[in-house]
Amino acid sequence: MPGSEDTTKQRTGGVLGLWEWIGLGICLAFIIYFFCFSRDYTNNTESALHWWAHAQLNAFTSASFVPIISGFLMVHAWKKSRDYNLYKSLHGLWILAVGAFVALIAMRSHQPRIAIYSLPFLITGIIWCYWGGKHALRCAFPAFFLIMAAIPPAFEQSTVWMQILSTEIAHHGASLCGVDTLVEGTSIVSQSGKWGTFSIAGGCSGMNSLKTLIMIALPWAYLSANLKPWKKLVLVICSLPLAIISNAFRLISIFVLAEYVSPNFAKATWHDWSGLALFFPASMLGLFIIHSILNGEILFFRRRKTIIRTNNQ
Repeated sequence: MPGSEDTTKQRTGGVLGLWEWIGLGICLAFIIYFFCFSRDYTNNTESALHWWAHAQLNAFTSASFVPIISGFLMVHAWKKSRDYNLYKSLHGLWILAVGAFVALIAMRSHQPRIAIYSLPFLITGIIWCYWGGKHALRCAFPAFFLIMAAIPPAFEQSTVWMQILSTEIAHHGASLCGVDTLVEGTSIVSQSGKWGTFSIAGGCSGMNSLKTLIMIALPWAYLSANLKPWKKLVLVICSLPLAIISNAFRLISIFVLAEYVSPNFAKATWHDWSGLALFFPASMLGLFIIHSILNGEILFFRRRKTIIRTNNQ
């Protein structure tokens, strides 16, 4: 019967009803209140959103792009999954329960960072409840990408070894360019006396650059539909050596300019702009080369199939 076919399509692939939209609006209102207005996460001082804006953005300015990238990936994932049938499922309540439990831990421990970690679970659980498991799995990566907005403290503590590594690489790299230096901990001193002591601080260690590069490599791998999952993982892992090597070239360029051009220019102007002028182009080129290798391509060239046509008599 024609009527039964229409009913089936509406039940499996239709839109949400009025009460379902009301319930969804209530869930979103609670999330907005607890993360944008409630001060329970910070011992009644500021909301989780204010903490993120003050603490995280000051330490890692690129974190401001995380919600934008996550939103773009969510729209992309939603367009890819709009052909799925609409299967509402209460199984999403389990994911919501995990998110609520993580948010409760954040309240009890006054850790707004942990509160941000609960957002992906809440978003994924809501999608699972209202649009089904297939939609939720498709949108899980964009939702959990929000974790990049508040990097775990253990990741931040790795700055020390990166400072030491960057100092050693810059020392040996500068010597290859004829710049004699002396390493004192995480500081480099010119033996020629043309410039003073340059300290490799936490920001110059490459940690912020590494976080930014991972923030770029993750969406890059996610959107690379032609790569297998293990190749996507390799692409993301390669962001670590790429960040170290690119940052080393940046530091070497500072010491070379200080030796042969101007210490003041190298320490001030070039130090501030070398990341944009040198680090990111080199990193993007490295990711592109690795992606081409993993995809079985030679850089700037593709394998062309030769088609031989024969005229059969």
